[in-house]
Amino acid sequence: DRHNIEVRSWTVIAALDENTAQMFEQLGFAVYYPGPAYGLQIDRAVDCYGDGNFRDMMFAKNAVVKDLLDIGFNGLFQDVDLVWLKDPWDFLEAPDRGMLDAQFMYDGPNPNYAPLHANSGFFFLRNTPQCRNFWQQAFDNFDKVYVYGGQQQAVNQLLVHHYFRGLKLDLLGEAEFANGHLFTLDDVSRLPPDPYVIHCSWTSNLEHKLKKYRLAKLWFL
Repeated sequence: DRHNIEVRSWTVIAALDENTAQMFEQLGFAVYYPGPAYGLQIDRAVDCYGDGNFRDMMFAKNAVVKDLLDIGFNGLFQDVDLVWLKDPWDFLEAPDRGMLDAQFMYDGPNPNYAPLHANSGFFFLRNTPQCRNFWQQAFDNFDKVYVYGGQQQAVNQLLVHHYFRGLKLDLLGEAEFANGHLFTLDDVSRLPPDPYVIHCSWTSNLEHKLKKYRLAKLWFL
């Protein structure tokens, strides 16, 4: 809203508790609240990245994307901790990108996600056979989330496999899609000057996210 980007006509909020569902409905969004279908979830921020509650939440993150693909839609999925400065559709749906199956934000040089370093907090999947097969495997391999502590490592392993089997993939440049590795709790000097979105990742908990948001002047609530 601060940057005058219209999203309500095509956005569905996947809410994991009733209070969140009601809040977003009051803000004019379409909300999908499946009750306990994605498992019982806490109605507050997790204590830290990778804890038990965080791992439970990853099931919903996998399932909502699978459901979207299963009913025939393309999906632009994002975590809640992103700020849009410009409408990313201008970039993601450019004519020369129409052949791509999948577009993922670049996560930065984290060795856990080598060699692609894809970030699973912002990605666009076209409803192609390749994408449906890829994400079906991501969903079916949910047990790996509990091994790794999060979804991203398993997704990266599957991306490598499916890339070599024909998945047309692009990693979004960090100048246009800025990830949290570009700024810290006390330094925003490496953030690009004109990105489409900024992801407040590479944080341990909600307190760190809020500090990074405010330092970068991206907190509007």
